[in-house]
Amino acid sequence: MPCFSKGMDSSCLLGPVLVSTAIVSDPQSLEINAIYNSKTVQEGHTSDMIFGVCELIAYLSQGTTIEPGTIILTGIPPGIGYFRSPRIILGDEDEIRVYIEQIGSLHYE
Repeated sequence: MPCFSKGMDSSCLLGPVLVSTAIVSDPQSLEINAIYNSKTVQEGHTSDMIFGVCELIAYLSQGTTIEPGTIILTGIPPGIGYFRSPRIILGDEDEIRVYIEQIGSLHYE
């Protein structure tokens, strides 16, 4: 179900570290890629986001206290597997690598 997105059980894996703003000076200037079973399936750039990081923080903080260490999920580049043709659904034997410039990669298998 696409409506659950990153909120489904055992999804939204994070780690192994969180990256400080001291390392990423401009969050609106980062390349993002997703590689599924050795094939690039998503390519994008944070400058393409509909709402910038500062705008998201300003909006969310209107009704929510944002504590240090709060994680805000901002979305992904176009091309998610559920809406592709043919549809891509991750299986037990699949692997995916997500790369964000200046931050590094997360690899799930």
